[in-house]
Amino acid sequence: MSQEKIATIHGGRKPNEPSKAIIESLEGLLAEARSGDLIAIAYCTIRDSGEPTNPVQGTGWDGEAGTKHSLGTVIMMLQTRYFNAMLDQKDK
Repeated sequence: MSQEKIATIHGGRKPNEPSKAIIESLEGLLAEARSGDLIAIAYCTIRDSGEPTNPVQGTGWDGEAGTKHSLGTVIMMLQTRYFNAMLDQKDK
């Protein structure tokens, strides 16, 4: 099927279409890193594998010396925030 005939459902994206929200987030973080303000980062990624039920998952982190414990703390904060967001009924 040609790409022109593929339609999105419920605000989804077409295959190989970039996510504007992800690009904006990364550009903001890159600007902070270039200015020297961002000194550590942890990330989780989901990549398209071509199979909708089997995405490629990844994790990683990087940071300047002395950021290990602070980065661990914010990783735990993110875990809690994400868990709570998953339970929030408004986001269904």
